[in-house]
Amino acid sequence: MSDLYPLFEILNANADEEYKEKMQRFFKTGKGEYAEQSEFMGLKVTKIRELIKPFYDLNESDLIVLLTHPIHEIRMTGLLILVKQYKKNKRKNPEPYVQIYLEHIDYVNNWDLVDGSCRDLLGDFLIERPRDILYELAEQNSIWKKRIAIVSTYAFIKKNDFEDTFQITRLFFKETEDILLKGIGWMLREIYKRGGARELEEFLSLHIEAIQTKVLSIAIQDFTDEKKKFYRQLKKESRAL
Repeated sequence: MSDLYPLFEILNANADEEYKEKMQRFFKTGKGEYAEQSEFMGLKVTKIRELIKPFYDLNESDLIVLLTHPIHEIRMTGLLILVKQYKKNKRKNPEPYVQIYLEHIDYVNNWDLVDGSCRDLLGDFLIERPRDILYELAEQNSIWKKRIAIVSTYAFIKKNDFEDTFQITRLFFKETEDILLKGIGWMLREIYKRGGARELEEFLSLHIEAIQTKVLSIAIQDFTDEKKKFYRQLKKESRAL
């Protein structure tokens, strides 16, 4: 019997129909919204993490079934297990797990799927490796691949390495999708929180005209009131030019 049968039984037994309806609204599944085609079953990520502990050693074929499943939470299940397998094997043989991720990246197609996987897998893998793949993803016509590109840099930010975050942000100055702008602002804010206040302030001052208002608003959340006022005024003046 496949290891997936008991896993599916456990997931289905814990699904919540009321929460499913909330998720469908929260994750923008309405007509014309970014997750219009997504299906949900009604499981919180915290619950999924609890339920999947006995299944961390799933084989690759079963894992791929999860990663490509039409139901959102089952794809999340696959991604969380993949991240666990990567972490367990990253010192001796991390490449196969990164390859699985990249081969099925089209299924990482909502912000929580992105954020729950790319930082601890792709970003972590690239800390001491060439990062070309992030720039390739940044150029794709997909808000999710773009979000993977920027949010993966969180792994570098934790090492006080900010340059790729800034470079990828520059590539996104003309983007307008709210869910992507939130990801960019989040990473810039993390730079500030990780001790990069000077670098972030220099970046914002240099690019204040191009940076989106939403991104700026998130990036400066932890600034003093005085500095917040300064950058908001600087942005206002840049629009008047």
